[in-house]
Amino acid sequence: MSSRLERKMNERKVAKEERKDKIKYSLKDRVEEFRLNREGKTNRKRSDVHSRYRKVDRMLTLSIIIVLILLVIVWLYILFI
Repeated sequence: MSSRLERKMNERKVAKEERKDKIKYSLKDRVEEFRLNREGKTNRKRSDVHSRYRKVDRMLTLSIIIVLILLVIVWLYILFI
């Protein structure tokens, strides 16, 4: 029984180490890709890199607009009631 348990524990440990190595590699790869992209040495376009920033910008703008509309509604409610 204990050998089966030990084998499972070893398999979990190996899988955990593989995940950590994969994460480290992917982070290093991203950093290297961004560095090369800034130098203009990759095929990725600048617009591809900044697309995620545009998405955040749109969400922030939308949330600001929603808050302003809610603020106007609250002020109208307070003034007329």
